[in-house]
Amino acid sequence: MGFLGAFTHGSSVVFPSQQFDPAKVLDAIQAERCTILYGVPTMYGAALDVNSKSPRNLSSLKLALAAGSPVPQRVVKRLEEEMGIKGVLIAYGMTETSPVTFATQMSDSFDQRLGNVGTVFPHTTGKIIDLKGEVVPRGVAGEICVSGFTLQQGYLRNAEKTNEVMKTDSAGTRWMHTGDEGIIDAAGYLRVTGRIKDMIIRGKHVPYQDLAECASGIDLLVVGGENITPVEVEERLLAHPSVVEAAVVGVPHVKYGETVSCFLRQAEQTSRPTASELVAWVRETLGRHKAPEHIWWIGDAAVGPDFPKTASGKHQKHTLRALGTNILKGGLRAKL
Repeated sequence: MGFLGAFTHGSSVVFPSQQFDPAKVLDAIQAERCTILYGVPTMYGAALDVNSKSPRNLSSLKLALAAGSPVPQRVVKRLEEEMGIKGVLIAYGMTETSPVTFATQMSDSFDQRLGNVGTVFPHTTGKIIDLKGEVVPRGVAGEICVSGFTLQQGYLRNAEKTNEVMKTDSAGTRWMHTGDEGIIDAAGYLRVTGRIKDMIIRGKHVPYQDLAECASGIDLLVVGGENITPVEVEERLLAHPSVVEAAVVGVPHVKYGETVSCFLRQAEQTSRPTASELVAWVRETLGRHKAPEHIWWIGDAAVGPDFPKTASGKHQKHTLRALGTNILKGGLRAKL
């Protein structure tokens, strides 16, 4: 998207390195006097941390566009305060939609840009549906679906996958089912609450044999399930001064089926909070059941030196979920 936008307007595009390197990004901005920066939240967080240790002249920057995953409020504030960027725009989309469908605007207030990904683009349409495929009222969560001229024709030589996510309604409109959950408010702003498959469900049918604590082979049926979106827990954890990066996943639990767990990176020159302190921190603003039961820190022996990430810098939640499950099965606990 950044390349095409620059190409159509006769601007220059700078590729600092073949793979993301925050130091090389900052060096390129300083050397080439770049004005616009594209990235996902984890990339911006890494660049901010490097720049805080070895500041560059970033006065040329005017605009930053963030996408790929929900953007923490602290990252937006740090971009404006530490890098001097006056315009931080947040966008939502996917490769299959070429890629942006929703985005904030420069005219939006700071509060409108925090927690939201803006309004739908011209000549495109968005809707939120329930499990039955029916459109839900404003303010109600459901799956995000989009339509319009930006949609892909389909996946190459994969009709089954295409038909799974691209569906035509009774009016003949072709919709892309994103697999993301979100809420559109009364003003038309979309808030993405996370991937549906990443939702943590407390209270569901779980085979005992999947849990290290149980060996009887019988099943447990837990009723009264609660859906927990990792994003809201991550945002609360990131508001703690000692946490600079967070990923929340669900891991198997003998009583509730799944329970909230988190992987954290400690901010430099801070003291590590105890598990009880972090639990209390989360419960100050969220429900008791949303506080993490298991807390692991990046860098501890049982966890590893870094978050597993995709090539675009997103957390690999499935890998973290498997890691947490394996740690519990092995009876290991990262130091808290």
